Amino acid sequence: MKVFKQKIHRPTAYGYCVGVMDFPWKVPYIPGDVTNASTYDYPVLIKTYTGVDLTRVVTGDRSEKDGVLEAVKDMNRQGVKGITGDCGFLLNYLDEATREVDIPLFMSSLQQLPVIASMIGQDKAIAVVTPGPEQMTQTLLDKTGFDGVREVIALGLLECEEFASKLCQESDCVDSDKVEAEIVALTSQAAADHPNIGAFLFECSMLPPYSKAVQEATGLPVFDFLTMIDLFQKATHRRRFEGYY
Repeated sequence: MKVFKQKIHRPTAYGYCVGVMDFPWKVPYIPGDVTNASTYDYPVLIKTYTGVDLTRVVTGDRSEKDGVLEAVKDMNRQGVKGITGDCGFLLNYLDEATREVDIPLFMSSLQQLPVIASMIGQDKAIAVVTPGPEQMTQTLLDKTGFDGVREVIALGLLECEEFASKLCQESDCVDSDKVEAEIVALTSQAAADHPNIGAFLFECSMLPPYSKAVQEATGLPVFDFLTMIDLFQKATHRRRFEGYY
């Protein structure tokens, strides 16, 4: 007989492992977006926290730190086993957040940089696709444990008209086909201009819907928030193997 005991901090729901912190951004969260529940093949807790300005999170503004940390602590109280978010630049607050809770934090897709670097040849570059290429400083990347030896090529999304005018400017309507075409064109041109690119890493949580198209167009591996979240989910839900030997 299994005996279930009430958890110390009563969550609002049960049955999920990953907690997704949503800091409101007024755009459609389409399938594949980190904050769309249909993106996942398993239950996740998506909870919205107001009072955090993502435009300042991108720059690492210290005025946003307390709001981010309160969200992390509240998500921890919900009983999740690990916490992610909806902006790669939450990496700016990772050091402080790890001191607040005792569960894994994978708040930024950029945390995959060391793993990607270990997978591809030392002469290969990693292309990071982001709305904020000027923020891709070594100081930021150091927070991932990335050694800084590997070449990182920052590809800016602001030159993509549909992405910049609709997703960056918080429109209530976006043409996802146009966005996909723009991102495929951007990454394909980068692959042509820099033959040493060994992988793409999407910093933005709104980019996973376009990962497959980029992978097919370039033939290169594409990492994003979902490759990271799926990895954690699998690591916490291992299965016993059956078969023949």
